[in-house]
Amino acid sequence: MGKLYVNNEVVTNIVIPESIITIKDYVFYGCDSLTSVARPDSVTSIGNNAFCGCDNLTSITIPDSVISVGYRAFYDCSSLTSVVIPDSVTSIGSLTFYNCKRLASVTIPDGITSIGKEAFYGCYDLESVYISNIEAYLNIAYEDCFSCPMYYADKLYLNNESITSIEIPDGVIKIPSYAFYGCDSLTSVTIPNSVTSIGDYAFCGCENLTSVNIPDNITFIGRAAFSGCESLTSVTIPDNITSIGRAAFAWCSSLTSIAIPDSVTSISEETFQYCSSLISVTMPNTVKSIGYYAFCGCDSLTDVYYSGTQAMWGKISISENNNDDLLNATLHCSGVEIIPNSTYIPMTQAVVTTTETDTVWSFDVAVEEVYENSYVYVAVYDSNNTLIALNKTELDAEKNTNLDLAKIDIASYAKVFVWTNVQQPTTIAERIELTSTE
Repeated sequence: MGKLYVNNEVVTNIVIPESIITIKDYVFYGCDSLTSVARPDSVTSIGNNAFCGCDNLTSITIPDSVISVGYRAFYDCSSLTSVVIPDSVTSIGSLTFYNCKRLASVTIPDGITSIGKEAFYGCYDLESVYISNIEAYLNIAYEDCFSCPMYYADKLYLNNESITSIEIPDGVIKIPSYAFYGCDSLTSVTIPNSVTSIGDYAFCGCENLTSVNIPDNITFIGRAAFSGCESLTSVTIPDNITSIGRAAFAWCSSLTSIAIPDSVTSISEETFQYCSSLISVTMPNTVKSIGYYAFCGCDSLTDVYYSGTQAMWGKISISENNNDDLLNATLHCSGVEIIPNSTYIPMTQAVVTTTETDTVWSFDVAVEEVYENSYVYVAVYDSNNTLIALNKTELDAEKNTNLDLAKIDIASYAKVFVWTNVQQPTTIAERIELTSTE
């Protein structure tokens, strides 16, 4: 269209007459002189491509009477900076705000149930998304990643307050894909038992998220659901989980330990990729396959605790494609520690005597045969079999070796064992039940 003239004057601002009910398809297509539009409450729908290519349009008021916004309605409105969608709107069509590259904020009403394909594609300046009801927001169906405005935005506001911690309402059954994607203000999430699935990329890139509870009723964690949550230090995967998506916990660089429940039979590609602080993994004998890159970049991984036998471990299909950190860790299975690439040293006997004060556990270790360059290790676990403390001291060749450890409230038991300086075990790990300070 180029420029629109009314009575020989270029139209820059327009007020739609009260008599208009529908803004039809293509009516202002490519009108590059148009900068603002006001619409009466009589309008109920905005047609396909209605304002497509109005690249100087900076503001628009969508009245409360509008129910639907059509396909590519504001496509390539590259000067549009903000938009408030009224409560009356129930759906947003595909490509609606495509390439609105200066769009900085959008208000999503409670009535929206679906957003079409690539509705917000190319909205590179989008920073803030405003909502008023978290349950309604979590009921929106997105056609793809670019349907969700959080794909580009990094702040989500609930009733005009930036979300830092959130409690998902009871009754919500799923957290949809991309719901909190890149929400860098989010620090904690509480999920109710009514939720059964967490969608793809749901919390991806929430770099300040430190804690999240995953309730027992959840059976599915989607692809990259928590990828890039670099402040997440611990996570408990519930026993009912049957599927963990590809890269679900990739780049969680503060995660130190993970326990995989018996319900899991395969670990997908890239699941724990670049979890650079991961020290220990507890894995059930139900796991039959481990995908490529599943533990790539886990260069702190030292221990794998496997509930099956060494023979069962050998039957797991483990991709050799960048899983070296897993394969080079010490494998603990059926009471035997297996150190890769080590020279065989015969096992010896150790006797562990435990004493305690109000604040300290003391472990006195007597070894039948002392090998050079050996160390006594005490590994402390909580009731979920998660490693919570690890201490060591050099084995004394002349007398019993003593190692003290400060008491920890959540401690359940300790394993005491002797390794050489190349992490070759010389004693079988002895389990010691602990009493807490409580």
